Amino acid sequence: MIKKKLTFFALIIFLLSGCAFAYFNTFFNAKKYYNQAYSQEKTNGKTSQAAKKNYKKAIEKCGVVLTDFKDSKWADDALFLMAKSFYYRGNGYVTAKEKFNDLLKFFPESEFVSESIIFIAKSEYALNHKDKAYSILVEFIQNPDHKDKHPEALLVLSNYYVENEHYQKALHYLRKLIDNYKKSDEFQETYFLLAKTYHKIEDYEESSRICDEILSSRVEKRIKLNTLYLKAYNFLLLNKFEESHKLSEKLLRKEFVVNKIPKIRLLLARSEIGLGNYEKAIELMELIIKDNERNAIGAETAYYFGELYFSKLLDYEKAIENFNKVKTMDSRSEFVKLALSKSTVASQILQFQDTDRTISTKDLVEEQFVLAEYYLDELEMPDSALAVYDRILYQKDILLCNIDSLNILIDEINTNLDSLLTSDSLQAISDTVESDSSIISLDEKIIEDSLQNVSGIIKTESTIDSTKILDDGKSISLLQQDSVNIVFEDSLLVIENGDKETIVKPPLKRTYQNTLDSLQTRKKSFEDDVIKYEKKFIPFTLFVKSWIYKKILKDTLNATKQLEFMKENYADNKYTFALERLINNQKLEITTPEFLAASNDYNEAIQDATINPEITINRLQNFIEKYDNKFNKKARFSIGFISYYSLADTITAKVYFDSLLSENSSSQYSQFINKIYDGENFITTYRLPYFEDLDLKELEQMQLSDEEINSDSLEISPQNPENDSLNVSFPAKHNLENRLLETEDARP
Repeated sequence: MIKKKLTFFALIIFLLSGCAFAYFNTFFNAKKYYNQAYSQEKTNGKTSQAAKKNYKKAIEKCGVVLTDFKDSKWADDALFLMAKSFYYRGNGYVTAKEKFNDLLKFFPESEFVSESIIFIAKSEYALNHKDKAYSILVEFIQNPDHKDKHPEALLVLSNYYVENEHYQKALHYLRKLIDNYKKSDEFQETYFLLAKTYHKIEDYEESSRICDEILSSRVEKRIKLNTLYLKAYNFLLLNKFEESHKLSEKLLRKEFVVNKIPKIRLLLARSEIGLGNYEKAIELMELIIKDNERNAIGAETAYYFGELYFSKLLDYEKAIENFNKVKTMDSRSEFVKLALSKSTVASQILQFQDTDRTISTKDLVEEQFVLAEYYLDELEMPDSALAVYDRILYQKDILLCNIDSLNILIDEINTNLDSLLTSDSLQAISDTVESDSSIISLDEKIIEDSLQNVSGIIKTESTIDSTKILDDGKSISLLQQDSVNIVFEDSLLVIENGDKETIVKPPLKRTYQNTLDSLQTRKKSFEDDVIKYEKKFIPFTLFVKSWIYKKILKDTLNATKQLEFMKENYADNKYTFALERLINNQKLEITTPEFLAASNDYNEAIQDATINPEITINRLQNFIEKYDNKFNKKARFSIGFISYYSLADTITAKVYFDSLLSENSSSQYSQFINKIYDGENFITTYRLPYFEDLDLKELEQMQLSDEEINSDSLEISPQNPENDSLNVSFPAKHNLENRLLETEDARP
C-alpha cells in the first residue's frame, strides 16, 4: 500500500515537472524568437521581413503560454514579451498598447508595470499622439513608485523633444538625468544625446566640448564611435575641414557596422569639398550612390552632390540632375523639399542665363525678382537674394552705357549723312548694281565699320547674366546685325526680267536714314527703360534690400544707410516713405505723405454722404481744388454719383460725368457711368430705395477696389500691421511686382 502511494506521488511530481518543462520550453522559444527579431531590427535600422516573422513566432509562443498556462507565475512575462513583440513589429502599436494595459490591469504587482507604462507612452507617440505621450512620461517621472525607471523615461522624453525640435525642454530633462542619475545605465547615452542636442541648436563648440568629455571617459564602443562621428560633423560645420577630414578617415578605419560606413564616407566627401578637392569628393559620392540607390543615405548624398554642382562648380544642369534623384531614392527623405527648391532655382538661373533668347526689361527684372524670392523664401539665403537685387541696381548703369554707345553710332551716321547731302558727287543711282558698285560698296563699308566699332563697346558694357534688356523684343547682342539687315537687305528691290534678276538699290540718303531710324528706336527703348528703373525698379529694390537688412539680418545700420540714400535720391518716392516707416517700426504702408493726406481728407469728406449730401459735395469740391492726383477722379465721380442719386441733380452730375468720360471712356468710372448715362441723357429708371442702396454699395466697393489697384497706396498688413511674416509684409513677390509695373487705369 505504501509502495502504491509512493508511486502515485512520483507520477504526480513527474506530470507537474513535465508541465513546467513544457511551459518553460515554450516561453524559452518565445524569448529566442524575440531576441533574434530584435537583433535583426537593430542591425538593419528598421523592421525587416525576417524580423517580422520572428516577432510573429514570438507572439504565437506567448499566446500558447497565456492559453495553456494562464495561471502560471510567469504569465506576466509572456504577456509583456507579447506586447513588446507587437510594438517592435512596427504596425501593431494599437494592439501593443492594449496588451501593455492588460498587464497593468491583470498583473498590477508585476515587475514589468513601470516598463509597460513607458511602452504605452512610446505606443502613443508612434500613433502620433505626441502630447499624450509627453503627458504620460512627465507624470511617470514625478511618481516615486517608478523611481527605478525614471532614467529610462527621462531619456525617452528627451529624445522625443529633440526629434520635435523642442531643444530647451530636451536640455532641461537631460541635465536633470545627468545631475541625478550618474550611475544609471542610461548615463552614457544621455551624455551623447546632450552633445547631439547642442549640435542641433548649432552650438557646435559646446557640442564638441561635450564630445571630448565622452571620448576621454570609459564608454561603450558604439557610443565612442557615434561621438567621433558627431565631433567630425561639428568640425565640418565649423569650417574646420582639415580636422573633420582627419577624424572621418580615422572613423572609417574603426567602424565595424557596415551600414554606417556610407554616412562616414559622405562626411569625408563633404570635407573634401571644403578643402577644394572636388574630384575626390565626386569619386566618393558616386561610390556611395552606387551602393545606396534606394535609401536615405543615397538621397542625402544626391542632395550634397547636387549642392556641389550648384554652389561650387556652377554646373546647374548636373545640379538639377542630382537634386531630382533625391526624391527617387527616398521619397521620405528630409532633403526632398530643399532639393526641389534648389532644383527650381537652378532652372531659373539656366533660363536667366540663356543667351539665345530675347527678353524685355520688365520681364528681365521680373525674373530677377522671382529668383531673389526663391533665394529668400525657399532656400533661406538672404545674402544671395541681396546679390540679385544688387544686380538689378547695376543694370541701370549698363543701360546708360548702351545709350552712350548708341549716341556715338548715331553721331557717326549723322556725320556720314551730312557729308552725303553736301557732296558735289551726289548723283542719280544707276538701275543696276554694276554701274555704281564702287560707290555702294564704299558706303556699305562706312556703315558696317561704324556698327562694328560700337558693337564692341555695347558688348563690353553689357556683360551681365542676361544681356537682353530691350523693351522691343530685340537683343543688344543682335543690334548690329539687325541694323545692317535693315539697310542692306530690307532696302533692296529685286526685279525679275526673264531669266535675269536686277537688284536696284535706293538712294544712299534712304539707306542712312533707315539705319538712323532703327538706332533712334533702340535708343528710345533704352531711355524708356532708364525711366522705369528710376521710377519703379530702383526704389522698390532698395526698399526690399532694406527690409532684408532690418527684418532678416537684423542689420539696422545698413537698413538706415539705404534710407539715407533714398532720401537723397528719391525723396518723393512712395518706397522712401514706406522705408522710413519701416525703420521707425511704424505701420507699414507703401504710399506717399501726399497720398496719405489725400486719402484721409477724402474719407473725411464723404463720411456723411448718405445723411448730408449737400455738405459732402461742398467738401468734395474743396477737395478737388486742393488735390490734383488720382483721388481727384474719385472725388469728381463721387460728386456726380451723389448729385444724381441723392439730390436728383442731373445738371451737376452731367458736368462731372462728362469730364470723366472725356478723359477715358473705358475706365472703371466710365463703365459705371454708362449704366445710367449715355453721354447726352440719363437713362430713365424707376428704382426703389433698396436698389439705390445696392448701387451705393457697389460704388463703395468700386472705390475700394480703385484705391487698392490704382491709388499707389498699398497697406501691406491692414489686418495686423505688426505682422512681420514674409508673406504679408514683404512686397517683393512677383505677383505684386506685376501690379507695380502696370500703368493702366483702375479696374473694377
